[in-house]
Amino acid sequence: MQYIIRFLSGGSFALTAFLFVGMMQARAVTPDVVVDVNWADFLGNLDPLWDELPTHPKHGPMIGNGMLGTYLIQDSETGEIRFEMSRGDLCDVRSIFNRRKTNGYFKLKMTDGTPTGTCRLDLWDAQLQAQLTTGNRAVSVRAFTDANSDVIVFELTRSRSDVKCEWDWVPDNRGWAGTAPKVPVDHYVAYPDPILSEVENCKVSVQDMPVSKIYSTQGEPAASQHATAWRIVNEGNKTYIYASTTMSYRASTAMQEAVDNVNHAVAKGLARLEAEHQNWWHDFYQKSFVTLPHKFEWFHWMQIYKIGCMTRQDAPVIIDLVGPWFDRNLKWNGVWANWNTQKQYSNVFTSNHPELADSLLNSLWNQRGNLYDKESDGYGIPWGGMGALNLARGKWRDAYCFAWLLSLSWERYQCTMDSDMLLNKMVPLLKGAYNLMKHHDLSTGEDGKLHFKSAASPEYHQIIDGKKIREFEDITFRIATMRWVCNTIIKINKRYGGLDAEAADCQITLNTLTDYPIDPEQGFMIGKDTPLEHAHRHDSHELQIFPYYEYTPDNPAQVDVIRKTLAHHKKIGFQDQGMADAAWGIMRAMFGDGNDALWSITHETGYVNHPDVSNYTTRLAVYDTAYVEEGPFLGDRVIQEMLLQSWGDDIIRVFPAVPDDADWDNLAYSDFRAKGAFLVSAKRENRQTKFIKIESLAGEPCSVKTDMVGTVKVASDFACTLTDLGDGVVQINNLKQGQWCILYTGNTLPNLTIKPVQAEREAAAQ
Repeated sequence: MQYIIRFLSGGSFALTAFLFVGMMQARAVTPDVVVDVNWADFLGNLDPLWDELPTHPKHGPMIGNGMLGTYLIQDSETGEIRFEMSRGDLCDVRSIFNRRKTNGYFKLKMTDGTPTGTCRLDLWDAQLQAQLTTGNRAVSVRAFTDANSDVIVFELTRSRSDVKCEWDWVPDNRGWAGTAPKVPVDHYVAYPDPILSEVENCKVSVQDMPVSKIYSTQGEPAASQHATAWRIVNEGNKTYIYASTTMSYRASTAMQEAVDNVNHAVAKGLARLEAEHQNWWHDFYQKSFVTLPHKFEWFHWMQIYKIGCMTRQDAPVIIDLVGPWFDRNLKWNGVWANWNTQKQYSNVFTSNHPELADSLLNSLWNQRGNLYDKESDGYGIPWGGMGALNLARGKWRDAYCFAWLLSLSWERYQCTMDSDMLLNKMVPLLKGAYNLMKHHDLSTGEDGKLHFKSAASPEYHQIIDGKKIREFEDITFRIATMRWVCNTIIKINKRYGGLDAEAADCQITLNTLTDYPIDPEQGFMIGKDTPLEHAHRHDSHELQIFPYYEYTPDNPAQVDVIRKTLAHHKKIGFQDQGMADAAWGIMRAMFGDGNDALWSITHETGYVNHPDVSNYTTRLAVYDTAYVEEGPFLGDRVIQEMLLQSWGDDIIRVFPAVPDDADWDNLAYSDFRAKGAFLVSAKRENRQTKFIKIESLAGEPCSVKTDMVGTVKVASDFACTLTDLGDGVVQINNLKQGQWCILYTGNTLPNLTIKPVQAEREAAAQ
């Protein structure tokens, strides 16, 4: 202040000093959280490493951009290096199939022998690296799938000028994955062979899918086409291959699109292309940060990498259960909506990537014509086996799985408060789900209540007199989903209006709907007179707990039935797929039981330790080639639920279910996202929560439940105050959009620096 005064004189002094003091008061006085992370080093320490070349696709280092992808494997018989070229929407258009289609692969062969080698998946820059060696000759391989265009760049570096290798394209014209279910092999006629040519400095492989009865495509309005184009650029001892695979549905533009993609990439230049690609990924990672015990830290960040490879906001719904990558022996070729797709987006919300869930809603919205039921003026979706180009199969429509999918869009709304997405896309589809349910499935019984006709509860059956029985009356799955739909429509109308008639009708339905079938000892049953009698890998009878949150531990009247349901399910068994175990872990975390939550993903078939999860990539393929990538995503959601929970009830629960294991005593995260559109940062040291930062993105009401010892205080540059609601819950008052505050205990603010746990340990040891 003295320095400034020396240059002031006369009457201007008082005014200027007043303005200066006012500026000082307006400036932030509360220190902010500092995330002290060298991201390149942090993620570099988590990079998967291979000390030998992988031979199975699920173990191969993989790269992708939400649509286009590839991975590296070595053929165990020929020794050649393969890069399968695939994209999510490359599908067979014939009416009898309409599922994922084969394309082909690039092969790299060293001419003087079969190479051995090592690999690395560079997470920070989203690229794969390999070192191939034959004798004293070596070729280094580097590749990335451009984050901003449908181009894959391969870089080959020869260690000596006399190193020779061959790069060739091998098209695959089978048209379908060899073990896909219900493939009409006897009637399957392959499309005309791909045509190889050179166009505008590119080599191109083009396959047409003509309109013809021969190929069962006679109902198509126009032919479809897919193409792979590549261009080889030699620069000294380096060779660059720019490649693109494209699909034109009911159009013959794929070849030109692939050629244009490649030539645009070459014209842009490698340096700019790579820099923009890396910038996208660096920004993507830094949307949030979390540090955990090493094994779980690696698992979490692998899921963040995979989801970034597997979908984007403007991509179609995640295809099959495998993402953009294609295994030539893929099982379960199709989209499954009776559990799998619902879990594929499990980890995007808390980790602050909610926009990725738009790929699901946009696909449902864009294909609503295929999902429409004229009789009810409603919408539904088959349970499984749909193709990416047509999320329908015959005339069968199921409104319950459809509504369950929409619960992801509801979570997306709650995490962002994006009313445009909600009102213009989700609400019309939600109304359609309600219409179909009510029109086709409900009738009034002798007791005056609305009852559901017999139907299947996903993945459950009984054996009666030697026969497998799959349908039961008044199944809990349908009751819970109908109740969630009705309650959600009522909530939306209460906030935004415009749904008075629909909300009134939903309330009548709720008032007259049959009660849940509940066993006094076992809790929620599968359906009327249908207890859970054998191991069940599905959580279809527990959706009212998670993700619908109709039943929660906060309601004392509901605690008993939830506990009994979860205890009985564990006792009766989950089977060995990890599915219901992880969902069970999330529900146990709602009770604050971090030990059970941890067990759900770490026991012998939990997703962190599952024998079919790759120790290199965390990709999950059961039965060798039946990919179920949604499983590890759900496992990541369990980890997130240990650290942060929000159920849509205005309470944010910070470190609610941390395991007793000493490895979990020190944790931290920043910019995790909670419902109500809040960003949350928090740090835990020696089993004590040191601080919590809450940033409001939408100005919604907010309370925080914490295990902090002592009186919780608030530090803020805004007019925030606290109200103690008891039981560890404090209400934050006057926190408006764009504002933030720090919660803490003690006489002074603690150190607000967040570092990786390992870095903290190393610093403490010095």
